[in-house]
Amino acid sequence: MNYEQTLEYLFTQLPMFSRVGAAAYKADLTNTIKLCEALGNPQHQFKSIHIAGTNGKGSTSHMLASILQTAGYILEKELKLMENIAPKILLLILQKK
Repeated sequence: MNYEQTLEYLFTQLPMFSRVGAAAYKADLTNTIKLCEALGNPQHQFKSIHIAGTNGKGSTSHMLASILQTAGYILEKELKLMENIAPKILLLILQKK
């Protein structure tokens, strides 16, 4: 499957709000929970904090890192992954003192 075929599939086969309308909207996390269960609930294997939204993720994550450092965590690494796309992915690796 090439790029154009992939886009065609994504825009015609997957239920999207713009294509299907209000029926595509899911007001709960049922599908996400089912996916996590099918994958063996990997989110329970590590501690994490998910910061999402349109604006302020970078400053929020840095403020959170400061709070955690004050609480006794050491910032080992800061990895900026895929920095030039939206959403940005920022991974702060912290270790308890």
